[in-house]
Amino acid sequence: MKLYFAIFLAGLATVSIASPTTLEARVSHSVGVARDNSSGEIAFIEQHQYLLDGTHLVTYFDPVGNVMTKKSITYPSLPQHPEIEEIDFKRKVKLNMYAVNDILHTRRSLGYEVESFELPLDSTTIVDAGFDAFVRSNWENFQVGKPQTYKFAIAGQERLLKVSIARQPDDGDLALFVINPKNFFIGLLLPEIQLWYDGNRRLSRYNGLTNLDLPDGSSRNVAIEFTHYDRPL
Repeated sequence: MKLYFAIFLAGLATVSIASPTTLEARVSHSVGVARDNSSGEIAFIEQHQYLLDGTHLVTYFDPVGNVMTKKSITYPSLPQHPEIEEIDFKRKVKLNMYAVNDILHTRRSLGYEVESFELPLDSTTIVDAGFDAFVRSNWENFQVGKPQTYKFAIAGQERLLKVSIARQPDDGDLALFVINPKNFFIGLLLPEIQLWYDGNRRLSRYNGLTNLDLPDGSSRNVAIEFTHYDRPL
């Protein structure tokens, strides 16, 4: 269970950056630099690109520039129900998640080996990388100090996980959200997840676990700082 919750955390850390919402066509890019919380050394770098059709592309690099993972995210229906295609080049695993008629389908491929399963889906279920779009779309519904409970469909996990999402008092100019699993025993094993959003509702900082395939001995507890670039076409 610890591994699967880490997969969810990786999703939060890598897709929580708002896409352009103005009528003016813009090219939007973001870069996140993740550092090991213990050593302060760079653990990985993630690059985000938003296409004009709404597609969100993410590429993850190791500290020397090798591509580790690529992800494509689209939003055909509710913001919390994205379709996800992910390729992990180090593990040689391809993952697809998509919704059809209130059923979430997950397909994971490793060479010729294919696993698939289904989960029920409703408006209170957040699909992995859909966390950020959901928070931004429901920003006003999160009152400081009043946690809300949701179900998470975590990439690669065959069950839904209940989590608590709570907005904390603002940290300077940043809005702070924290996430904790509702299950007591999982909570004993995993640290609180912290996400800071700027005035444009874009993720500025993230603190928590990642499930990227890091070198042996590396800590999966990272702090990520994001920089955003918007350029008119």
